[in-house]
Amino acid sequence: MGYLHYLLIKLKFQLIRGISELVQLILIRARLPGPQLKQAIPGSAPYYASFFFPPSYETNSGQRYPVYIHIHGGGFIGGWTCEDRQFCHYIAQNVNCVVISIAYRFAPEYPYPTGLHDCQAAVKWILQEYQPTKVAIGGLSAGGTLALGMVQLFQNTFSSVIAAYSVYDFSRGSHHLFKEQNPLIRNMFHEAYLLNTKDTDEELRNPLLSVRYIPAALLPESVVIIAAENEPNIKDMELFGRRVTQQRPLAIYKLYPGAMHGFMNIPDFVLPKKLKDQKWDAFNLITNELKRVFVSS
Repeated sequence: MGYLHYLLIKLKFQLIRGISELVQLILIRARLPGPQLKQAIPGSAPYYASFFFPPSYETNSGQRYPVYIHIHGGGFIGGWTCEDRQFCHYIAQNVNCVVISIAYRFAPEYPYPTGLHDCQAAVKWILQEYQPTKVAIGGLSAGGTLALGMVQLFQNTFSSVIAAYSVYDFSRGSHHLFKEQNPLIRNMFHEAYLLNTKDTDEELRNPLLSVRYIPAALLPESVVIIAAENEPNIKDMELFGRRVTQQRPLAIYKLYPGAMHGFMNIPDFVLPKKLKDQKWDAFNLITNELKRVFVSS
């Protein structure tokens, strides 16, 4: 990639980030309860993480809680730790756990694997600082892809992993619906994220990148895969969901007919009734599964 092309991509994503920030301010941050604490995590990305606490939580009480670590989406090129505030707040309130939405740096300035390493540093700090009774991890869109990477880097650590409408395969083996077949320029988000990645099977099928190829033995017993029918990676989601439910009897794969990418973090007042019902069904499905794994022995 030439330097001029890189600058054009960078400017394009800076514009997208600016527009997204404005939408966030108008539609989400002004209308929904935010985190109780914002702070940067030492050793991770230089942006704040968002902390959501359950009603029973008391600072400095010494009481240990289960922790759900959340990773936001944004196509690997943007996003905020408080953008999924409705979901994170709901989980904290209804599961009685601490929810920490972690930050990571974005492509194209920081392509793969920087975001993965930022999440790794954040998870390490959370485990040491909070010493959770149990811990689960998950995310929406790109966040779910990164969460499945964390499962591999912290083996036998997580009680559950959750991924909603995520990217599962960056390789030529993907069954995506994009017109472009070159995996390095499949779409502008992939082009930015894979800026330093070589077009080889060895790199593109690395399960830390293309999580579809994660060995089943590395997955926890509890896996929740949320799929939206109207999205270009739906076939990869279906393949991964079927494989996981065959290999992990307690795994859950839920397809929402007619739903589009991102439906879980769109404000209720914007959604038609069917999508709103699907969104809250997904919220409750995840809530119930986290309740189950956090209280099980």
